[in-house]
Amino acid sequence: MTWPLPRELMLSRMLAADAAYDGRFITGVTSTGIYCLPSCRARKPRPANVVFYRTAAEARAAGLRACLRCRPDTYCAGADLEEQRFAALIAGFRPGEVRQVAALAAEAGVGVGKLRALFREHLHTTPADWLSARRVQAARRRLLNTSDTAAQIAFEVGFESLSAFGEQFRRWSALSPQAYRQGPAQGRFRLSHSGDAARPGP
Repeated sequence: MTWPLPRELMLSRMLAADAAYDGRFITGVTSTGIYCLPSCRARKPRPANVVFYRTAAEARAAGLRACLRCRPDTYCAGADLEEQRFAALIAGFRPGEVRQVAALAAEAGVGVGKLRALFREHLHTTPADWLSARRVQAARRRLLNTSDTAAQIAFEVGFESLSAFGEQFRRWSALSPQAYRQGPAQGRFRLSHSGDAARPGP
């Protein structure tokens, strides 16, 4: 099994009772037959007796039982609920209704730090970049399918200024909003180059 974290790192975080790693792995103790969260404050086992699992379900399948001190099953049940809320947030997101990362976290029912961790784990991006990309995606659709001005569209999809809209639109589309709208209508895009660009031969 390939792990996203090195065993040495997981051992060090388990020995330090680092709560920041709760949910990232489960510690199984073969000498006692229990499994714990990394943050568990029970007496630490010898490294030779430690086996790591991705989930509590994997630890139970290996014949281990939950620690009564750190109660990993209770924690994991809460983590599952957070992931369900996160999935619902992504599926039901409507550009323009949520303008800040903090508001996005509140919609998901988690803190900003947890929201960043969920985005990193599941979408490999940040909440801010995801918000920006989704707004630009919505703006592109409206530019092609409505006669609304770029300014109207910018505010409708959640941008708070025209400069931010233009900057982020170019970032995610490599075109200005005006060029994007005109290109499909003309059946082509125009690319500009400097006057000293190499000219083709005869």
